[in-house]
Amino acid sequence: MRDAAAAALGATVRWLDRPGALQVEAVLRTYCQFNGWEVRQGGFLGLRAYLASRSDLVADRLPVLAPTIVQGYAAERSCARERSQPASPV
Repeated sequence: MRDAAAAALGATVRWLDRPGALQVEAVLRTYCQFNGWEVRQGGFLGLRAYLASRSDLVADRLPVLAPTIVQGYAAERSCARERSQPASPV
């Protein structure tokens, strides 16, 4: 479902003017910082669709978005690593 929502967002953001697209980007960046993995993943999927649909913004926005994407990827890997650890005996 999140993939479908991200695809719909990408199709919609294509028609926004630059200020509108940047507002959407700001919301997605906020989602990427969220504690809940579902919201965080939705933010990253949204950023992917945003960048794919707005190639005119990639050159100047990717340097701004790269730290958010890298930090989120590191956090996801950390969460996955924690989930894969065996439970400690009580």
